[in-house]
Formats: sequence, C-alpha cells, structure tokens
Amino acid sequence: MKQFLFGYGLILSALIGALLAGFYWLQNALIELFWPTIGARPVINLLIVLVIGAIILVTQRLWGTLPQNIIKIRVQLKTTGSVDYRRVLLQLLVPAIILVSGTSLGPEATLVSSTVLYGVWMAEKLNYVTHHFQSADTRARLQMLVVPHRYLQSLSVADWKNQFPSKLIRNALIGIFFTNMLIWFAIGFHISGLPSLVMHIGVSHWQSNELWLFGPILAVSYGLGTVIEWLLVHLKWLIANRFTNPLILVTVGGAAIYLCGLLVPEVLFSGQHNFHLFATNWPNQAGITLLGVAILKLILTAISQSTGWLGGDIFPVLFAATNFGFAISYLLPNSDQIFVVTLFVMGMATAILKSPLLVGSLMGILYVPTNLIGIVVLATLLMMLLKRTNKILAWIGKLKFSFPWPKWNAIKSKD
Repeated sequence: MKQFLFGYGLILSALIGALLAGFYWLQNALIELFWPTIGARPVINLLIVLVIGAIILVTQRLWGTLPQNIIKIRVQLKTTGSVDYRRVLLQLLVPAIILVSGTSLGPEATLVSSTVLYGVWMAEKLNYVTHHFQSADTRARLQMLVVPHRYLQSLSVADWKNQFPSKLIRNALIGIFFTNMLIWFAIGFHISGLPSLVMHIGVSHWQSNELWLFGPILAVSYGLGTVIEWLLVHLKWLIANRFTNPLILVTVGGAAIYLCGLLVPEVLFSGQHNFHLFATNWPNQAGITLLGVAILKLILTAISQSTGWLGGDIFPVLFAATNFGFAISYLLPNSDQIFVVTLFVMGMATAILKSPLLVGSLMGILYVPTNLIGIVVLATLLMMLLKRTNKILAWIGKLKFSFPWPKWNAIKSKD
C-alpha cells in the first residue's frame, strides 16, 4: 500500500508542477498578446487598466483576494490544520490576468502560495486514500483517485507522524514530491517554449585586487536597502490608512500603473520580464536615469501591492537593485562593473526582501556569470550571518527591556 501511495503522490505532484507551468505560460502569453511592444499607448493602456481594474473588484467581492496571501495561508494552516484551496484554479487564472495590466509585480507570489495550497490538497487527498482505499470497491477507488474536489481528509500532525514515525522519512518524502513537482514544472516550461529564465547581466573580468571592495559595497548597499525598505513599509501603511474603499484603492493603483506606462514603461511588469534590458545598452544609460527607474520601480511595486493589483515583489526588487548597482558602478570606474553590481544587489535586495538565501540563489542561478558565483556564495553566507546576528541582538534587546534590572541589582546588593 505504501508503494502505491508513493506512486500516486508522484502523479499528483507532477500534475501540480504542470498546472503551475501552465499558469506561467498563460500570464506570459497574455502579456505577449496585449503588449507586443512595451510603450506608451494612451488609449489601449487605459482600456487594459479599466478592464482589469473591474475584474479585480468583481473577483474580490466574489472570492476574496487572489492570489491568497502566503502569510495568511500559513496562519490558517497552523491554527486549523488545513487551508481553503477550493479556488486554487481561480488563483492561477485571475492573477495571470491582473499581471497583463503591467503592474510592477511578478508571478512568484502566485507560484509560492499555489504551491502551498496544492501541497495541502495533495496531503489531504493522500490521507483519505490511505484510510479508505482498501475498504472501498473498485468504482469507489477510481472515484477517490480521480475526483479532485472530493475524498479529502485533513491531515493532522499526529496522523502524519503515525503514518511515518521517522522524521527523516517524512522530510525525504516531502523533498521527493517537491523535487518531482519542480521537474514537471521545468518540463512544462520547456514544452511551452517560454524564454529562458537565465539572463546574465553581463560579463565580468574581476581581479583579486578588487576584493577590498567586498565589505564596503555590501555594507553601503545593505544600509541603503534598509532605509528604502523602511520607506516602502511606511508608504504601504500610508496608503492603507488613507484609502479604505476598494474602488478607490483599485483606482489609485490603476492610475499609478497607467501613468508609469505612459512616462516610464520600463518599470512595468515584473523585473524578470525586463531583465533582458541589462543585456542591451540599458546599463549605459545615465546614472540619474538608472536611479530614477529603480526608485520608481520600487514605489510602483509598493503602490500596486497596497491597492489590490497583487503579485510578487522578488523580481521587481532584484530589477531595481540591479539598476542601483549599475548607477553606483559609475562611481568606481576602475573596478569591474558586474562585480560591483553583483555585490550591490546582494546587499540591497537582501535588506528589502529579508532573505539572503533567496537572493543569493536567484543571483547565482539566473543572473551572474559563472566566475562570480563564488562571490555570491560568500556574500550570501555573510548576509545569513548578519541576519542571525540581528535576531540575536534583537532578542537580547527585548530581554534587557523586559528584565527587572532594578530588582536584580537590589538582590545583588544584598548578597
């Protein structure tokens, strides 16, 4: 029975990977259809924003926010042991349409939250089959295997541990199913003919005598990223407290997207969609232009996320940080440009996204030339150490704040 469940799990995880690849293909195909060229089209851009804004309002009223917020999904899973995955197919359709508007966001939010939702669905399907398959007749067995929205049973931690007492085996199964999902996502990605995600931002000829820049660039970029992240959080807070009506929120976001599409179309769509610019003459733009695009990209990303035009912020942040890096590299004309840009992106993006491993993985796999992967790994480890140190310092600060030091000193004086 366990062998059968394992094989069935491989089939389900392959199906999930194919569906996620289908979402990525759909959003890319829709963008190519409605945006054969990215530029200022006053009437067409306005129509696109108006139609998609209406779609956002209708879907919010009928089904709530799509894609679902990953933080809320985790909270729901932790408190109830399950999640609401009934509309997961809509979660793959509606965000693909929203992204056609040119909102400065990417598909990664949908991919991540959908992966979690489908993962819970898969676990509950396997749990039902585990408890009922052997006692059912042939017809009932076939139904429970092929009907996706029925024959589901919540999987508690106790159930999971009883079925697989070994933690090593549990983690191994999760890893195998997740890897299988990624493989089929990659297969679907390849079959659909989508352009490669790997886009090197340039060629590097860095030398060992430039290593003295490693620490200063990381420190400056991390500090700048921290300030920018603080400003973006307060911008989102200001929008949330200033506007509460859904219609006004969607209108504000749509207006921002429309104006940016007319004035600076390079900030539209996800950063991944525009990373090809760095392989052209884009890095030769004036430093002030690169900085302006980067700042506007981050502002539009924050506005979009706060007004219902939802999507992921990972690729937009990487795109903005890369623009910052090229602009800053002009201040170091005698240094390898791509070396400087890579370090700057590592520091700034880590400060904004709060995930050095994520930033390092994407930079190392997708964007930097091979001879800079070692630098990326070293910067990632340093950023991870910094993050851990910050957590320890924050914990010590809370301990110091909450500890009754006057009483403690009084006790010590008595001794």
